[in-house]
Amino acid sequence: MSLQKIVVNGYSFDYIGSNTSENQAVFKISTKENFNDIHQAFSTNKGTIQIVYNEKIMQSFNDYTKLISILYDANCYTVTMAKEFNDLSALQIITDGIRPTVEEAKQYRAKVEQIAESVEDKEESLENIWAFPKWESGILYTVGKRVKYAGQLYKVILEHTSQDDWTPDTARALFTSVADPSEEWPYWVQPLGSHDTYPAGAKVSYPNKETENMGYWISDVDANNWEPGVYGWTLDHEDTPVEPDPEPTPVEDEYPEWVQPIGAEDAYKQGDKVSHNEQHYISDVDGNVWEPGVYGWTVEE
Repeated sequence: MSLQKIVVNGYSFDYIGSNTSENQAVFKISTKENFNDIHQAFSTNKGTIQIVYNEKIMQSFNDYTKLISILYDANCYTVTMAKEFNDLSALQIITDGIRPTVEEAKQYRAKVEQIAESVEDKEESLENIWAFPKWESGILYTVGKRVKYAGQLYKVILEHTSQDDWTPDTARALFTSVADPSEEWPYWVQPLGSHDTYPAGAKVSYPNKETENMGYWISDVDANNWEPGVYGWTLDHEDTPVEPDPEPTPVEDEYPEWVQPIGAEDAYKQGDKVSHNEQHYISDVDGNVWEPGVYGWTVEE
């Protein structure tokens, strides 16, 4: 299938590429359509963007309500859309059909990130990771600063100047994940160096070897590279194994299948119940070795 076009709120444009994430869509569009059409198409509230291959819609992006930027470069427009976030409606990137410069676009992006930093609610922050600045090497990060990395949001817990091998996903002494509350106790991983040791107060899950239950531990010291349960950790609580339900007591068949006795030792007693040839019988005599229906048995209705 050959890449063909995108259709934005009824406007059709030649389409030469995209880069998408959960809360952001980026498109490159050729200049065959005039700028006013591009601006009008991408400014419509609650719009839908469709990617078309050979007249067949293959992918659709719904409700991209905020136009973040339209830049012209290398004979095409780059259009960035984002979902509703806080008071981004105050940031009207395109005004009266005037295209911003690269520098103006950077200034607007800085305003977006400034708004994101003011959001204190964890759930709202996690829903709008796209609005936070991406992590970069060579930057002085102060305590409390939030950055995005590999699609996740992290908070700085120790001031430092970042470097290539101190990424937020591994440098646990420098960053903590702004994660869902269900991930409050991530599984403990053996640190590889000083950059990824656990700080005091860090929470992890790891089996308690004394009880073999899953334990939940809090670090007592900074630069903690010891295994929980060995040194430097306090057990906060642990899972209590759920006792399995007892096996149900088998219910004896009131009318077991009749079996031909071998002799007096296994003959049926008077009152014994059996089933035979789809009939229920009760023995009339002791020492009963006869087949039900022949002698010594009464059919039980």
